[in-house]
Amino acid sequence: MERYTLQTNRTHKVYTIEAGGRKISVDYDDIFFFETSRNIHKVILHAKDRQIEFSSTMKELTKTLGGSFVRCHRSFLVNKNNIKEVDVKNRTIHFTNGEICLMSTRMMKEL
Repeated sequence: MERYTLQTNRTHKVYTIEAGGRKISVDYDDIFFFETSRNIHKVILHAKDRQIEFSSTMKELTKTLGGSFVRCHRSFLVNKNNIKEVDVKNRTIHFTNGEICLMSTRMMKEL
């Protein structure tokens, strides 16, 4: 991956996940949001072409990811670059792929 980015002279950040004995790399630009799973200590990554469930917590992700990622709800961490619309009245966030996530009243100021 590093060799490829050096060849194309394009610097982009990649988030690497260890899930099920595999390492999966996802571009930051492809990530829409992270959502807590029903399973304890698991998080679901919503990307352009897939959803991946892996072991982590929202607190760890908030520390690791910075810049364009904002915690908008207790259960959601969103990528500001992929937001299409913010509905303040219904407290929802709409993404470019059509997915929707919730936004808490307290965290509304962040967006």
